Amino acid sequence: MRGLAARLARNVVIGGIVAGVSVTAAGCSSGGGTFQLTFPAEHETLTINPLPVALVDKTGLVAGFRLAPASPNWAPGVTALPGDETALVITWVGGACDQHVSMTSEGTSSALRVAVQTSKAGGCRLLGVGRSVELVLTRAVRPGDVTLSEH
Repeated sequence: MRGLAARLARNVVIGGIVAGVSVTAAGCSSGGGTFQLTFPAEHETLTINPLPVALVDKTGLVAGFRLAPASPNWAPGVTALPGDETALVITWVGGACDQHVSMTSEGTSSALRVAVQTSKAGGCRLLGVGRSVELVLTRAVRPGDVTLSEH
């Protein structure tokens, strides 16, 4: 009986060590994650449906993803969020018939690339709609170190 108890105790210890190594390895992952948000519907002058946006972060730099406050003087590009050195505002021209936006972030804090790809419904009127999101980052990134591409 004593031999059986010793073997069981040893197996529990070994199992605990293996489980601890697995948890540690998962916690040290350098990968990013997937973030999602939705632009709300707009009905003031015409109908614009809610617009889901998914961001796949391949850098591990993105800690949060949210809608940016609307600005009447928007221009496509990347700007710093005043008062927060770890947040960037990404702005692009969307359309009234956008159905979904897929974004990816790749690279490093000194050479970050953000791609925006929009799927649209066919037969839509040509109407530009300003879209802006905030990327909350784990460290400061200068807007000039970010390349934005739209597809």
